[in-house]
Amino acid sequence: SHHFGSVTGLLTAIATVTFDGLCDAQEAALAECADNPQARIQAIGMAYIRYAIASPARFRVAFGQVPLDRSDPALMTAATRALGILAQEIRSLHGVTKDSLDERDLEASVALAWSAVHGIAQLLIDEHLFVVAPTLDRDVFVGELVPRMLAMGTGSFVSTSAVNGNN
Repeated sequence: SHHFGSVTGLLTAIATVTFDGLCDAQEAALAECADNPQARIQAIGMAYIRYAIASPARFRVAFGQVPLDRSDPALMTAATRALGILAQEIRSLHGVTKDSLDERDLEASVALAWSAVHGIAQLLIDEHLFVVAPTLDRDVFVGELVPRMLAMGTGSFVSTSAVNGNN
């Protein structure tokens, strides 16, 4: 309690470190990635998943049902940075500037992309996703099937305006 004030303070600090680690992993993946928007989204998705399965306890703290101080400035900065990376890459995928994509379409695309990689990561951590391919070990699953899953999902991040013919 001397350093963090309470259990909530400690867990908030762990969650902040986790978000910072996710951001660093995504930025490192982007630095090594081609300038293709789909490849960049797939790279940050892989980075997210690899970070999560390498640090499952931290991942559970950041995203689990534990008491966090959601008003903590450092936590909010780190979480916002993580989603900002994804939002920027989705804008690039659409070929638009910050102001030219409908805000609700952007929010829906970010939520879809985040849900996909987060769900994959959580299923891998909990060892539920291996039911799909029980003969593959975790490294082969992550190295072979996850990139295919992300490639399939990348095409889903289109605006509803474009789908409805309003674009």
